[in-house]
Amino acid sequence: MDSTKPFLLLLCLLIIILISRRIQAQSSSEYDNPPYDCPNTNTTTFASNTTYHTNLNTLFSILSSNAINQTDDGFYNTSVGKTQTQNDTVYGLFLCRGDVTAAKCDECVSEATARALRNCPNQKSYIVWYDSCMLRYSDRYFFSTWQQNPMIAIYNTANVSDQSGFTDILGDTMRQVAEEAANSGGGKKFATKEANVSAFQNVYSLVQCTPDLTALDCDKCLKAVIAYLPDCCYAKRAVKIFTPSCSVWYDLSPFYNQQPSPPSPPPPPPPAPPLTPNVQVQQVPSPPPTGKTQISVIIIVAIVASIVLALVLLFFAYRFIIRRKSKKYNSVPEENVEISSADSLQFDLETIKLATNNFSDDNKLGEGGFGEVFKVSPERPPFLVHSRHVDPNLPLVSSGQSTTSNQSSLSHHSANEASFTEPYPR
Repeated sequence: MDSTKPFLLLLCLLIIILISRRIQAQSSSEYDNPPYDCPNTNTTTFASNTTYHTNLNTLFSILSSNAINQTDDGFYNTSVGKTQTQNDTVYGLFLCRGDVTAAKCDECVSEATARALRNCPNQKSYIVWYDSCMLRYSDRYFFSTWQQNPMIAIYNTANVSDQSGFTDILGDTMRQVAEEAANSGGGKKFATKEANVSAFQNVYSLVQCTPDLTALDCDKCLKAVIAYLPDCCYAKRAVKIFTPSCSVWYDLSPFYNQQPSPPSPPPPPPPAPPLTPNVQVQQVPSPPPTGKTQISVIIIVAIVASIVLALVLLFFAYRFIIRRKSKKYNSVPEENVEISSADSLQFDLETIKLATNNFSDDNKLGEGGFGEVFKVSPERPPFLVHSRHVDPNLPLVSSGQSTTSNQSSLSHHSANEASFTEPYPR
């Protein structure tokens, strides 16, 4: 039982430490230890319960009451006092970061006005930068005026690994986002941009000017701050630089709220019908088509008709060619075909013997320069006698030749009109 007491004491101690750290984390916020500037000189101080002090408290009340109503640009400036020449006039403004909500803007401005006199109890000029808003007041007129100083830089001491490549990408990104903010058409002179540093790393950048600056002055202010980046914060992982007129931020981790796309404007309402009392409405028939329209229709019809006619002609031509080839290949060879080769008249000896009745004298026609000439007996099956014209240059072969002979029956003595009989199997 006694062995469990040290364990229980250690557990209780750990719980107490965790609770204390939790309370400490909750108590710390962006409103603790912000960067601010208030020149501490004898000429810029005021005494308590003076006119300037009263005007300053009035300014705080006006700024806080207007912060909750900021739904567009998160910016408001005003002055409290009679004229610009009096020393008791106070000029002030607030600017909320362009991505925060109206509720966060109101909270930040309320905290800034409540803490201002704690940071600078009796200074006539003061400026403070929180993550969500900026508060500024002075006894001098500063509206719509570009002011570069004081410039305050806050940065992470750790460097990126690829410093050269990172600074090149960061420089291009900053120039693009500065141009976008300076030339923004809305009330905010604010822009954000995300760029790829590597396959697994992005850099997130944000710039903003006070909306009372011109586009040219905003561009000058941002370019001056961006040019200062390599000197103060070369290749740092996260940087914030504040000036009275503009600010520049970048970080390797996301830190701003993504801006939703603005909703498309609603369609305009339909125009009200005109008042036409005692007016008769007559329907006017549509005008006939113009000459160009008629010509276009005629050309289209002619082209379509020509294409259809060409297709029909091609179809019939194709059918005609197919039928002609079919008749040519299926037809029986015509008689009286001219024979130009002697090879087609050669038969073996047994066939010739059978056709001439073994070279019977009854079939002998006569003798010529190549030997005896016999005729073929048409009654001896299985042969038919066909009469064909013979090329006069072909020789008449006699039975004196060995294995094969050409047998012809001369129906005329003229060589140019010689005829022969050729046996074919039935």
